[in-house]
Formats: sequence, structure tokens, C-alpha cells
Amino acid sequence: MQDALMVIYRDYRGVTFTTSFAAWAYKVLDNRILAYIKAKKRRNQKQITVDHNDMIATAKYKDFNPDLKRRLLDCLHKTAEANQRYARILNFHYQGFSTGEICRRLSLTPNGFYILLSRARTMLRKCLGKGVTTNE
Repeated sequence: MQDALMVIYRDYRGVTFTTSFAAWAYKVLDNRILAYIKAKKRRNQKQITVDHNDMIATAKYKDFNPDLKRRLLDCLHKTAEANQRYARILNFHYQGFSTGEICRRLSLTPNGFYILLSRARTMLRKCLGKGVTTNE
């Protein structure tokens, strides 16, 4: 309601009224309330999705092998040393950025992104299996 009152206070002098001031003010209030309800619904839906994803991730990695975790971090460091772009793509992808957002940040085409992601995963898989990256 405060937001609606601020809009009314700020904009009433510049508006040419086709109806009464009261009708215009009620419409502003109505629009602001609807926008607030929609935003609250989106936030709640996003929070439910985040909580659900956190529960899945927690359940998935609850019994995570500490030795595997150490090897994975070691391989990620080796991948970063071998190719910074691979490490950045893996990092952005892990953080949940969309393909479009990663492509925009790294100036890639979607096809180029998938090629680099595939190569990075292959390098990581080889490192986890054999302990070496392809550039060594």
C-alpha cells in the first residue's frame, strides 16, 4: 500500500485524468496489490524449488565418500591447470547457470558450450579414472 501511495503522490500531477482522481488512485492501488501478490507467489515457488533441490542434493551426497571427494577436488584443480575454460564451464554448470547465461558470460555459442562441456567432463572422467589429465 505504501508503494501505491508513493506512486500516487509522485505521479498525480502528470496524469491527465479520463476518470476521477479517486478511480485512478484505486486502479493504481489495485495494480500494486496484484503485482505484490504475483511477486510473493513467484518468490514462494522459487523457494520451494530451491528447498526441493537442496533436499535432493543433500540426500544424493549424504554418504559421499571422502576419498572420492578428495580425488574429485584434485582432478578439478588439474583440469583448471590444464584448461581454464573447462574449469569455468564446469563451475558455472555446477552452480546452476542456464546454458544461455553461461554462453553470454563466456561469449560462446550454445554448440560451442556443449562441445567444451563434453570435453571438460571427459577430461574430468579420465582424471578420476587414471589420475591424469590429457594435457599431462
